[in-house]
Amino acid sequence: MLQPISIEPGQATADTLIRLRQQIDLLELAFSRLASNFESSDYYEDEGFTSPINWIRVNCHMNAGAVADRIAVGDCMDKLPESLQSVSAGDVGFAHLVVMARTAQAVPDFDESELLRDAKKGTPGKFHHHCDHYRHAKDPARFAKEQAELVEHRKLELKAWENGMLSIKGCLDPVGGAVDTVTNTVGGAAGTVTNTVGNTVDTVTGVVDQTSGGATSGASQTVDGTVQTVVDTAGSTTDEIVSKLGL
Repeated sequence: MLQPISIEPGQATADTLIRLRQQIDLLELAFSRLASNFESSDYYEDEGFTSPINWIRVNCHMNAGAVADRIAVGDCMDKLPESLQSVSAGDVGFAHLVVMARTAQAVPDFDESELLRDAKKGTPGKFHHHCDHYRHAKDPARFAKEQAELVEHRKLELKAWENGMLSIKGCLDPVGGAVDTVTNTVGGAAGTVTNTVGNTVDTVTGVVDQTSGGATSGASQTVDGTVQTVVDTAGSTTDEIVSKLGL
């Protein structure tokens, strides 16, 4: 006879995860305040570094983007008193606070009370999109300029490997995406890769038709700003793959 499965161990682990994450968020607040203070010192120069972000990145074993986010939070704490209380209470996470701080930096007449309710209701990802709408409403010209700059930095690159693989690497802007055509040079031959892009560049799908002598090759890849995909080319040479792609 089947025994009932106890959910107590799982529930205990879930409760511990929530409490631990709240403690980590509070530590992140303390780190952000210190990082902001460190930014105004000259110690990093004495240590031979070009910026406070670079010093923290190397010595605290972090990525530059993560360091910049924490400095942004530290710099904007005076503008986010209610948000700081919400993090302390566990109503929002530190990731929400990063989005809030970045928005505060971008909007001159920023008011956290206009955003905090939405932060409490949704995930940091959804809150990011809400803040984008908020920024657009507050300063349409600046927001449009930033989006145009993203378009200028988009790129897509194909690289052929000796073992017959093709890698696709690049960046796509989040707004300009319906169909993006990029011309690449692979093995000396010019070609075009057409990517169908979702509403916010969530998915890029590439399809290679099946040939009589080879296996079907294809790739679908999830994109969040940066695309990194390898197209499976088992059973085909590089020349055959280039031919299949119409390059």
